[in-house]
Amino acid sequence: MRLVRRPEVWVFVILFGSYSYFWLARDWNCASRLMLTYALVDRGTIAINGLEDQTHDRAYFRGRYYTDKLPGFSLLATAPYALARLALRSPGHPLNVRGFAYWPPDYWVTLGTSGILSALTGVVLVGLARDLGCGPRRAALLALAYGLATPAYVYAVMSYGPSDVGLPLDLLVRPALANRRLRGRGYRVGLAGFLAASAAGRRAPGRTGRGDPRLLPARAGDRRTAKNPRCWAISPSGRWSRP
Repeated sequence: MRLVRRPEVWVFVILFGSYSYFWLARDWNCASRLMLTYALVDRGTIAINGLEDQTHDRAYFRGRYYTDKLPGFSLLATAPYALARLALRSPGHPLNVRGFAYWPPDYWVTLGTSGILSALTGVVLVGLARDLGCGPRRAALLALAYGLATPAYVYAVMSYGPSDVGLPLDLLVRPALANRRLRGRGYRVGLAGFLAASAAGRRAPGRTGRGDPRLLPARAGDRRTAKNPRCWAISPSGRWSRP
C-alpha cells in the first residue's frame, strides 16, 4: 500500500497511460531514426538500403543509404522493437516500397523508448522537487505539469530524441542540487560526464535541451544566470546563457 501511495507511482501511471493513447504518423525525421533501428534488428546492418524511400533525411555514401541522425535513439529502440516483433510475430519492415505513414511496430517502438523514458523523467522530477522541499502533492503536480503541459508531451509520442535525452539530463541535475545523495567528488564528476555524454549521443550537442522547459532558467537568463553554479550544472557548456 505504501508503494501505491507514493506520488512517483501515480505520476508514472498517468503520464505513461496518456502517452500510450497517441500514435503519430511518421515524418522524415522520425522515420530516419526508425529505419536504422529496423535495419539493425531485421538485417544486422547500419545501411538502410531498401528503406530509403521512407525518409529523405538520409545520407548516401558509396552506393549505400544511411540515416543522417545521431544513432543514440535508434540503438536504444532496438530492444523494444525486438520485443515487439517477438510478441506480435511481426515480419521485418517491408523493403523497396513507397513511403507510408503507419506501421504497427512504430507505435510499440515509440512507446517503449520516448513514452516510457518521458514517464520516468516525470518520476525523477518528483524526486528532484522533493529534494528541494516540495511536498508530495506539489511535487506530483510539478511533474505532471511538465509531462502534460509542455512540449515534452509531443516529444513523448514521437520517435525523435529529446525525450530520451531528458532523463539523463534530469539525473545529472539531481545530484548537482542534492549532493548528499552521492559521496566522493570523483564519483560525481564521472557520473555527470557519463550522463552528459549519453545525452549528446542522442541529440546534437548544439541542440540538446533546445526548447526543453527544464532548461529555461539556464537559457533565458542574463550574465548573472551564466555565473549561477546551478545553471551551469544544468547547462555545462554555457550555450544557453542567452535566449
